[in-house]
Amino acid sequence: MAPAKKTRANLETNGNLNSNFPRVLQDMQDSYAQQINREKDKIKSRVPEVIKDATDIVYQAVIDNLPAELLDMKYGEFINQMNGMSFSAGKPNDTLTAIEDLRNKVNNGAATPGEISKYRELKKLFK
Repeated sequence: MAPAKKTRANLETNGNLNSNFPRVLQDMQDSYAQQINREKDKIKSRVPEVIKDATDIVYQAVIDNLPAELLDMKYGEFINQMNGMSFSAGKPNDTLTAIEDLRNKVNNGAATPGEISKYRELKKLFK
């Protein structure tokens, strides 16, 4: 009869293990989820600092190499100096391209009355 008791004891132990197993897995999953959330929070807290540092690096790289005259120059003077320069290297400035397209339409006579008035307003701003 002893073997029957062992089998019954094994069944009870296995039964407890089986009933505890989902809870153990859930506890492990919760623990890992907490660890992952802590790591996410650490990374999220570093993101603004990284963006700020990268922005400072780019800003310094651009500003340090510009002549002081350019930084103090009016936009109209800048446009006049840029006139005739090639923008083939890299993507052109969208604002300059839009202004140039508008000027070409007005000079070619293909502009609408609204475009002509916008061009006149831009000319006043640049002077």
